[in-house]
Amino acid sequence: MSAFILTRAGTAVAAALLLGVACTDDPSPAGLDPGPGIAAASQYPAPGGQVTAAGFTFYPYTLNYYEAPAQDPINLIFTGNVDPRMLRAALLALPNGDRSAFGLPNVFPLNCTWQDALGGDEQVANAGGGWTASVVQLACGDYGPVRMHLRLFPAGDRTVGNAHFELLIPNTADHRVLSWELAEQLVTVDFVRAGLVAYPGGIGVAPGINAAPTFRWIEAEVWAGVVAFGLDQLVYPDIPPITDVDGNVGMPTDGNATVLNVAGQAALVPGTAEQTLTLVYDIVIPKPVCATAEVPYIYVQGPVHFRQTDALTATGEYSMEFTADGELSVTPIDLSTGQPDFSQTHKALVRQRQSARFWPGMASVTRRFTQAEIPPIGWDRGRAVTFLQFGPNGKTEYRATERCAP
Repeated sequence: MSAFILTRAGTAVAAALLLGVACTDDPSPAGLDPGPGIAAASQYPAPGGQVTAAGFTFYPYTLNYYEAPAQDPINLIFTGNVDPRMLRAALLALPNGDRSAFGLPNVFPLNCTWQDALGGDEQVANAGGGWTASVVQLACGDYGPVRMHLRLFPAGDRTVGNAHFELLIPNTADHRVLSWELAEQLVTVDFVRAGLVAYPGGIGVAPGINAAPTFRWIEAEVWAGVVAFGLDQLVYPDIPPITDVDGNVGMPTDGNATVLNVAGQAALVPGTAEQTLTLVYDIVIPKPVCATAEVPYIYVQGPVHFRQTDALTATGEYSMEFTADGELSVTPIDLSTGQPDFSQTHKALVRQRQSARFWPGMASVTRRFTQAEIPPIGWDRGRAVTFLQFGPNGKTEYRATERCAP
């Protein structure tokens, strides 16, 4: 059978071009903002369902934009010395990934080491009644095939975080989350290893703050690959997988967050780290721009080039700059045959620009993502732009536009 035949697996997991060419772990496309193009913070009210734990009130999930559905559960809460720059420094300074003293085998992927997370959309969370963003993102392991991913959200005298274990979907830049619990445990171990958290007295629990026994699903086709590569025991080590009627597998979670009382201190070492990566798309995806009933899917081919710089200055300012650029070949799928119609192949440009800044009392993140079909002519072609900014000084802005040719 031709590799081009449209399959459920291909459409279920290839969401990277729907959301951004940087890594995303959201399996479903985000809709366009129905509200005004520019709005003050008061026009983005805090979502309902806030909880109180570890001495403050917050929304227990991350969001991809201000009005998005819940995305990742907050499973880490830091108290004490919670400066994200210092937490980053502590993990980066660990000399190795040997966690065998804590019961984790000294084998891949459980012996990973930390680095700044390449790419990643700047997710937004609500904490303490105001908006905050993941100004620091770290990865334990390389971009693929699997890694741990940690996002840190400064929230006044607290920092909250989400950690997850994820798989890079072949032929995309998209990661698919497999587990919340495994990454939460590994991060906890590493802050003990770093000497910042005392064991067991410095570790607490915020019980029942998010969904349990599962939150979100791993598609059946993805789970088949997880089993084939022997990763299923990392996701479900003790009990049989929880599945739905379609064979999708729930990502297990106890609904709790680990509370880490950070009593130690890691040195802030000025320096700059640069990363580059090229990923080649070769996959059928739902059409992200100007989709129609006649052309709901496209076959996408071509490279996307990533570059990221993370820096800490001598005065203590942390900054991240990320770019992604690609010129892709786009071919509509003929629904009558399930095959690409190469007579209609054209180009598409994708570009993403992200930045983050953090220094005491000030934080900001900005994300701009552009998708444009070339030439933008024909009833099924167009251009989409999204822009998000959080901070400084409480500034919030979100815009999303889509223009389709007549």
